[in-house]
Amino acid sequence: MVTFQLESLDTFLSSTYNILNEIWESDWKDSDSPLIINHDKFIELEKNGVLKIIIGRDETKDLVTFWGGLLAPSLFTAGKLVCYGNFYWMSKAYNGFTFIRLMKFVDNYLVEQKVQQSYLEAKLTNKAQKLLEKVGYKPTGTIMTKVYEY
Repeated sequence: MVTFQLESLDTFLSSTYNILNEIWESDWKDSDSPLIINHDKFIELEKNGVLKIIIGRDETKDLVTFWGGLLAPSLFTAGKLVCYGNFYWMSKAYNGFTFIRLMKFVDNYLVEQKVQQSYLEAKLTNKAQKLLEKVGYKPTGTIMTKVYEY
């Protein structure tokens, strides 16, 4: 059984750093720019109450899935939104039910925080879009990327 909880950045990174590096390197491999992780910025965002991380762990406390997002005031409404939302699930959680349970937990947390909108990015090369649609997300645009070289 997977349990979900809001987790501090220190706890999250200390138990998952090697896994995260693999994930980030894998996700970044299609990018034309170098992967440079700004740990100090992560810490600053968490201290300021902006970065939130929700973790799903199995009975042995191993990482199964996670969601991370930046809670910010909307520039267009009087409410809050989640931008830079990100999520991942390990292969043992590929059945989809764990992801749906994670997102229901996330939704409950975001409602408690009075968030009005949540923006999540999903790669086009996996089933994430279908799963996001199952939990109420709608495709609203396309993210275009351009890398500037200096």
